[in-house]
Amino acid sequence: MPFIQKTIDYLNLFQDIGRIFQFSMTTNAMLLDRHIDYLVEKNFRLLISLDGDEYAHSYRVDHSGKNSFHRVFRNIKMVRNKYPEYFDKMVSFISILHNRNSVETSYQFISDNFDKTPMINPLSNLGVRKDKIDEFRAMFQNPLQSLIHSEKCEAIEAGMFGKSPRVLEFARYLHRQSGNVFNNYNDLLVDYSDCDVLPTGTCTPFSKKLFITVNGKILPCERIDHDFSMGHVYDDRVELDCKKVAEKHNDFVFKFVEQCRHCAESRQCSVCVYQKDGIGKENEKCRSFCTQKEFDRKTASILDFLRDHPHYYEKVLNEIVLK
Repeated sequence: MPFIQKTIDYLNLFQDIGRIFQFSMTTNAMLLDRHIDYLVEKNFRLLISLDGDEYAHSYRVDHSGKNSFHRVFRNIKMVRNKYPEYFDKMVSFISILHNRNSVETSYQFISDNFDKTPMINPLSNLGVRKDKIDEFRAMFQNPLQSLIHSEKCEAIEAGMFGKSPRVLEFARYLHRQSGNVFNNYNDLLVDYSDCDVLPTGTCTPFSKKLFITVNGKILPCERIDHDFSMGHVYDDRVELDCKKVAEKHNDFVFKFVEQCRHCAESRQCSVCVYQKDGIGKENEKCRSFCTQKEFDRKTASILDFLRDHPHYYEKVLNEIVLK
């Protein structure tokens, strides 16, 4: 916490440059009772990790190996009671799906107790050790399948809406396939249909974000393993060789160029090579490669969903923002 406070004090020196700094934090809520006054003072936006009830949360343990649920639940209620307006505006929830919960149970628990709709994400397979692959597979649940298998699927979907796995899948399909999405005014003037497509959906380093770790490593974003550091910030200097960054990045990305040429979803690819376990290996196969038949099946499924929920089309256009 002293490091966070020191960082914010430093940023506050730059208020006269015409920029307003906003602060956000993802937290397991274990220490909220100690630091919530400061977080409220600085108007932090909080994303709290809570997988559901005591059993659903039981993979999250404290340093002694005990389920952290009761402490976390108590701290969240304390924040709501002490700062109700802040809780309403600035606090949201994320649940990680696994074999001890479901979309229905996590959604229902957080909705009933805190009147909030959580984001529900699957377990990430990034960096899983080879000797833990079977354990990971036993724990893994697909959010879409979990929702579909729920007896209250339609009600949950209506309640979650913009955070529902099926609605998000539909929204992403519209975003990628409609041809009516423009990132800026220049896109209105250019016909991209005959342009070459860059392999994979990997962002060009530093085109959208720049992430600095507490140890000074420079990364393109916060979702990338620290082994892919592209530079370093020291007390007296910054080391960043842009030419080497470009060469390494191109080497990683263009290993997939042939696969991308034959992938039915190449123009809408969202795969980041830095999140692939075999990055840099020759002849690595992309797990997200999509044949035309697979793409046609996805399209048919999306259209079936739209046919059953025609009113969602306008709601998606007006209420969901994809970045």
